[in-house]
Amino acid sequence: MSSPNPESVQGLTRRQFVRAAGASSALALAQSVGEAAEAENPPRGKGPESKLPTRVLGKTGLRVSTIAYGSYNLSNPKLLDAAMNEGITLVVTSNDYQNGAAERTIGEIMARRRKQVVLGTGKSCTRRTTTQDLLQSIDQSLKRLQTDHVDMWRVHHVNDADVLGNEAIYEAFDKAKQAGKVGHLGLSTHSSPATGKVVAEAIKRGRFEFLMAKYNFMEFPEDYVPFKNAADAGMGVIVFKVDAGRRDKAVAEMQQLKDKLKISGDQARIKWALQNKLVASVVSGERSFEGIREACQAAMTPLSRADRQYLDAYVRRFQHEYCRYCGQCVAACPHGVQVDDVMRFVMYFKHYQAEKAAMQEYAAMPQEKRAATCAHCSGPCMAACPNGVRVQPQLAEAHRLLTMDVGTDRHV
Repeated sequence: MSSPNPESVQGLTRRQFVRAAGASSALALAQSVGEAAEAENPPRGKGPESKLPTRVLGKTGLRVSTIAYGSYNLSNPKLLDAAMNEGITLVVTSNDYQNGAAERTIGEIMARRRKQVVLGTGKSCTRRTTTQDLLQSIDQSLKRLQTDHVDMWRVHHVNDADVLGNEAIYEAFDKAKQAGKVGHLGLSTHSSPATGKVVAEAIKRGRFEFLMAKYNFMEFPEDYVPFKNAADAGMGVIVFKVDAGRRDKAVAEMQQLKDKLKISGDQARIKWALQNKLVASVVSGERSFEGIREACQAAMTPLSRADRQYLDAYVRRFQHEYCRYCGQCVAACPHGVQVDDVMRFVMYFKHYQAEKAAMQEYAAMPQEKRAATCAHCSGPCMAACPNGVRVQPQLAEAHRLLTMDVGTDRHV
């Protein structure tokens, strides 16, 4: 396993201090963009009733709860029932999640509560995906979701803006919309370096009504421009992965700081994202009933000074551990390892309670893109990382964890 970070919250190098100060300034700037989360719902537009604050999702006209429920690795339908009972009215999924299993889980609840939510799904596309592929995918999603339509359909996981040049996307969407199967077209992107290019291409196409994108206080302290550009073009913004890796759960010093400040780290991260008024909703993937309640409570209160203090401490503590998925290390790897994907999958494994799903995704990677060679490599990736992340030890650990037979502790 990789060695723990020797830097404490208190002990900072000059470089760390400068970076942390920048993050702190960004937090203050974000607060000025939106002083606080909405305390009361404004007059309602299209969309189901919610006990939570709501915001309009761009030119879709849909009014959605400021907390959405995400379904990656979802297998217990009772969790979705509980989320809806708490006031969540936006549910997002993808046919790619666990080969449709997440959609089937949602379908168990949609069979009796479909009218109570705005429902969205999507599919990953390439430049060669055909119209027939997409239409077939939409029909399969509807069957699994036990509904005859979804309010929102998106091109999922767009990290290459050129994908949006595939005319099959628009032909399939138009046919499905004419048939009453889909409502509004959107896209999602997980790549922070690609966000600006993807949004620019989406605006150029003039077809997209909403954007789903990664957004957190470590990677995006100044990233308001793509969101503003999207909003100016009428696209509603939904964000996910606001927790910046959720690395503080097992770190004693961070737990002690939360106790001292009397705050919740999970709530602080959600509140940070929601203070940006360009954000219509934050996706929560909580897999516990208490976690769902806590996420919803975060939507009811503004970011506090103590919350900001905790987030600043998080930046300092995990500065050299958290991968931002910028991709700069990929070019430096002599073995062709797809570093950002490997780091993402091990994050799911270690910090998101998604061990099985992470192992399946890793196993599906081409052999040459996996991290089998990293344990014996000198680690030129570390010199290439602009954030000083100890990449090579984390990759070696990732390969060990993601290829382990959990039942026998053997490697496969």
